[in-house]
Amino acid sequence: MNGLLSKHIEVTRLGVANTADLSNTQIKDALKQITEFESAADWLAGDLLAELATRNPRLVNTSGDEQLEFDFMRHLPAYEVAKTIPLDHRQISLSFAHHREIASECATLAEMDSWLAKAAEAGWSLTELRKRLRKRNVDSGKAGKVTGKMAWLEPIAQFVSKCCRKPVSEYTEPEKAALINTLQPLVDYCEKLRLKN
Repeated sequence: MNGLLSKHIEVTRLGVANTADLSNTQIKDALKQITEFESAADWLAGDLLAELATRNPRLVNTSGDEQLEFDFMRHLPAYEVAKTIPLDHRQISLSFAHHREIASECATLAEMDSWLAKAAEAGWSLTELRKRLRKRNVDSGKAGKVTGKMAWLEPIAQFVSKCCRKPVSEYTEPEKAALINTLQPLVDYCEKLRLKN
């Protein structure tokens, strides 16, 4: 863990052991490094899972190792963006969230490249990017329809479908807990969607 931060900072798995010994500059530099690492974490998880899925294509749909499957599901959005936008097409000045938004709204890599370039050149915030992407959908007569690439939902649907084939009584307590943690955000979001109508 120490490789991430300055050698002056004693990092443990539970936190920084020598905060009182650090200067204000060292603390500010460390916070900046942590922020940079956090912004790269989604790309790291996505790229690593994309490589693992390339080596073992069954990983996305079925896995004999259920723990690996749950870990995979946690990073599924990062995986989908990483496999959709190759490394040499990414814009360093844009956040992962910018890339995720463009990946979900654009159908082709050429279209993604165009929007990434526009957003980077203009310095658009995520809010501004979303507004412009939505306006594009309205202007092109797509209002009221699902636009962009929704294919990223398919692995989630397959995962849920697979879970439903196994009776609840056959799951161990750790498996039940992992399923609840994985599926609860989807259930909550479905409820929000129902309440909007």
